[in-house]
Amino acid sequence: HVKEQFDGGCTSPVLYHEAVLVYNEEPFLLRELGEFEIQVMNYGIENKMLTKDSIVQYTYLTARMKNFHPLIFKGLTSLYEEDKREEILSSICSMLIKGLKRSNRYHKWFKLGVEAHLRITGMYEYYIYSIDNNTDHPLDEPVLLYFIYNSNISDRKKAFLYANVIKNKSVNQEIYQSYLKKMKLFALKQLEVYEINKDLALLYEEFFCHKEVMTKDIADHLSQVCFTYQLSCDNPNIVSVTVYHRELGEEKTTSLEDGKALITIYSDNAQIFFTDSYGNKHKLYIQYTIHPLLDIKKCVDIIGPYSENPLLVLYLYNSYGKNHVVTEESISIREKLLSLDNLKDYYRSECLISLIDYYYENRINDSLDRWLNELDIELVGSKERIKVFEYLIARGGYSKAKKMLKDFHFQDIKIKSLVDLSSGLLEGSKVDIEKDEDLLNLCHYLYQSGKEKKDILAYLIRFYYGPTKDMLSIWNGAKASQMETSRFEKRILSASLFAESNLRDTYQVFIDFCKDDKKNEIIKAYLIYNAYRYLVHDTPINKELLKIMREELNYGSNDFYLLAWLKYNSTNDQLTEEENTFIEISIVNLEKKGIVLPFFLKYKKHIDLPGRLLDKSFVEYKADPNKQVYIHYRLLSSERDEYITELMVNVFNGIHLKEFVLFYNDPIQYYITEIEDGEENITETFTLQYDKDMPVEANSRYNQINIMLKAIESQDDETLLEIMEQYVMSEYIINKCFHPL
Repeated sequence: HVKEQFDGGCTSPVLYHEAVLVYNEEPFLLRELGEFEIQVMNYGIENKMLTKDSIVQYTYLTARMKNFHPLIFKGLTSLYEEDKREEILSSICSMLIKGLKRSNRYHKWFKLGVEAHLRITGMYEYYIYSIDNNTDHPLDEPVLLYFIYNSNISDRKKAFLYANVIKNKSVNQEIYQSYLKKMKLFALKQLEVYEINKDLALLYEEFFCHKEVMTKDIADHLSQVCFTYQLSCDNPNIVSVTVYHRELGEEKTTSLEDGKALITIYSDNAQIFFTDSYGNKHKLYIQYTIHPLLDIKKCVDIIGPYSENPLLVLYLYNSYGKNHVVTEESISIREKLLSLDNLKDYYRSECLISLIDYYYENRINDSLDRWLNELDIELVGSKERIKVFEYLIARGGYSKAKKMLKDFHFQDIKIKSLVDLSSGLLEGSKVDIEKDEDLLNLCHYLYQSGKEKKDILAYLIRFYYGPTKDMLSIWNGAKASQMETSRFEKRILSASLFAESNLRDTYQVFIDFCKDDKKNEIIKAYLIYNAYRYLVHDTPINKELLKIMREELNYGSNDFYLLAWLKYNSTNDQLTEEENTFIEISIVNLEKKGIVLPFFLKYKKHIDLPGRLLDKSFVEYKADPNKQVYIHYRLLSSERDEYITELMVNVFNGIHLKEFVLFYNDPIQYYITEIEDGEENITETFTLQYDKDMPVEANSRYNQINIMLKAIESQDDETLLEIMEQYVMSEYIINKCFHPL
């Protein structure tokens, strides 16, 4: 009836109390553990109402349960605290095993069960599973004895078990010896698959970190795990850690479990980043600690001679570099490092440079040549480039060194190295050598630095083309060395003409060139340009050039030559009769072409000039031939102030001219403007007046008028009457002899 009331929903303590009394009177009525029975027995345990017989019956039934029940477990533990009966403890342990309870909170019950020698399947395994992995105290001896022959636990727990045995071998040597073979075998299998944790690390150090047992296989496997660290981070928001190694450009992310993670660090350059639960990355301001699982230095010292594992090689390379160690062993490590395919360029270059330095300093030339040949100069840092450059030259790597020239200022490099490079590049190639701008610049720099070697000069003479001043310097050096220079002379003359530079310094080059090839077009161009500069820009001209021009006029006409020669000799009072005849004919011919220049008038004392010239005064203006030049003039005696504007005639290559007929005491005021692209440039104002020194014997009509005006001013009546008579006579004769057409 009581159970029926419970099934009807009644949970009154009175009901439970009555039920407990019934079970105490008749324990065998408790034949199963349903919800009602569990509640009733729990009530009885809490109120300490159960009899021994009831407890026995209850314990018996709990031992038969197939699953874990928290209320029953609670009741059993309470009963055991009151009565340390083995049956109760056995039920507790059985229920925990059936419920797969391996948490450390249940370990004390398994420990009690082991100490009580309870024979329950899985007892010792659950003892191991539930124990705290950080426990260093010796395990219970029954457990140790059990696992000598049984291994039904996970590898993680085996590692813990064996690590505990090793830690306590000093107090239980017999157990250690019993486990020894099994532990070695287990440790080797774990090492072969690169497993590592703090317990396995202890096993590895115990069995493998000794020179006596070291082999290449063991060394290779140890080198893969010996750089493992345990990272601890108490920040609850951090979910993972990422380690980045710049040497290989690799990164590995590991999740944190209980704030801990195992990470691999084989370089001081490793960078550690953290990721929080929102996916944000952090590098700074995250507190953490790391410690290695193995004694890395001890491990590396032992496995170093046996393994070429990339992690080990990188570790040793960084270690040697940090401590500036240079030995045969450190050099061997550097060579091994260079065999890594995924090594980043910066470290590959850094490693190569250290190798090259070593081999150069120790004069191991074969190895030095090998690594210099493998070096990618594009990857060499700016601080190391000059050193590598000089190494290459020292070892005859001229072609590779030449490629580096563009990266330097020549003045930063030793002159001797540059001389050696130029000699190496030029040696044996005097016939088929081709033009190379880098080599050409190098030779030019060396020549300017005073290194006037014949091979350098020969290359410059063959290919150099630059400022005329520099080319002249090279030419002088070549002449001093008695080298063939005709092609170079032509290039110098071409350069000077192209640059329109001062040609006086190239005169001797021109003279030497003329000796070899008088018919070359460059000679004509050079002479014309000198004539032009002399005529238009009043640039001084070499007298010898004028002689050549005069000789050339014997073989053909050339207005440039002719005008330059005429201008130069217009002040020469030592002209021969033959020269005067030549001048007179030339001026007549030029006048017919419309070429009339003011300096023609200077010959009036030596030859008969065309009448057109005698009556005229000229305004000459030199400008760009492409510009339009206008003259603006007015008679100062005129009442009109307006200027008359006329286009000046471009008589010859920019020499603009305007003719005037002037009368005595009747000056002209003028100014000139240049126009180009719509812009006007105005000169200052000038005055042109009649030449008072005109000779009296001049017989043109305009000149006769001027002489009469001059005689009137000086009150020279005799001259006035004489010229008047001449003028009337001339006018009469002209009118009688000539008639208008």
